[in-house]
Amino acid sequence: MNTTKYPSKIVRFFASIKLAVFLVILISLFALLAIVLEEYFPVNFEGWEHFYQQRLGTVRFDILHFMGVFDPYHSFWFVCLLGLLVVNITVCTLKRTRAMLRLAFRPTFRNTPEKFANLNPTEELETPKSAADANQAILSVLSRHHYRISMTSENAIFASKGRVSRLGYLFFHLGLIILMVGGLIISMWGESEFLWGKQGDIVQPSHAPFALKIEKFEIRTTAKGIVQDFLATLAVLENDGVFFRKEVEVNFPMRYSDYTIYQSSYRVETTEAESLFFRLTYKSAPIDTTICVKMGEPIWLVIPECEFQVLEFLPDFKMAGDSVFSASDELRNPAALYRLKFADGTEVSQWSFIRFPDMKPLPDAIPLGIHFVNMRSQLYTGLQVSRKPGSSLIWAGLILMTIG
Repeated sequence: MNTTKYPSKIVRFFASIKLAVFLVILISLFALLAIVLEEYFPVNFEGWEHFYQQRLGTVRFDILHFMGVFDPYHSFWFVCLLGLLVVNITVCTLKRTRAMLRLAFRPTFRNTPEKFANLNPTEELETPKSAADANQAILSVLSRHHYRISMTSENAIFASKGRVSRLGYLFFHLGLIILMVGGLIISMWGESEFLWGKQGDIVQPSHAPFALKIEKFEIRTTAKGIVQDFLATLAVLENDGVFFRKEVEVNFPMRYSDYTIYQSSYRVETTEAESLFFRLTYKSAPIDTTICVKMGEPIWLVIPECEFQVLEFLPDFKMAGDSVFSASDELRNPAALYRLKFADGTEVSQWSFIRFPDMKPLPDAIPLGIHFVNMRSQLYTGLQVSRKPGSSLIWAGLILMTIG
């Protein structure tokens, strides 16, 4: 058996244009499949692994996880296809580079009529001028059209322009190779994580050397109440201090170090109260007012002179003996525990219920009635933290492809 033929066979296999077309079609189909899988198996929520284990069963979940169903672009199959295409395009480019360089820098001169005979198109013309006058006229026309005269004699003229443009082939394919190598690096070592947090929370990406503090989160709506935009003010915490701060909104991410932080989504957590509304009624006067307070933040009441603070909120208040708890995560019986702290140090704590405003009134000695009337649910922002170590190669590849 002649084993010396195998290297050339391998080169011919990877230099095949048919292989490149096949791989491009296969990767395109894989990308379409990945889009479907991302819709059918979304993972942009907390605890998605546990959710799919419960839904699919442990064995089926492990099989699908191994096959890369939940993260197609980092799967073994996608990396292999991309790697094969990189090798294929690299071999194709190298095999054709020598010919392209020769055409660009070392053109073949044809100095006899016989060497022009087989060119297509070709044309024979007769002129009454002498050979020297005809040559001079032709040279004048070629110069006027910015041709580069490489050789001239009594019987032959060789002129060309745009030869360097043949290098566009090399620039384009070199850029394509660099771009795909960048994509391969991202597929193998890139990472993406989805984090949830509310205003004031500090979230820590898994492998990042920094933490993110959500200083502010708001949802902007139109006059008709339609959500127009949602944005968060994020502070990068590193070395026990704020190193960087930026307002992040949809399509305008924050970039820090090798990481990109996207404002991806938001959710309304009905089981948590961000703000609570209380109606205050005064026994000595026929007036009332409504106040809005934050969970845990004390405010000062003028009548009577005391500090008012909400200590706890339960969406579905239940009581068993001396203990209180929430029977569910639904707003069936929302209740708030507040505390009045007077200047002499005495304190009064009381539960107030939206659906039962007259239950558990304050003692008669306190000239005030407090009724829990409404709440604003807690807003959580969804942040996607991505690290793409090959992104600079992708940009370089795109620039080279554009030049090519």
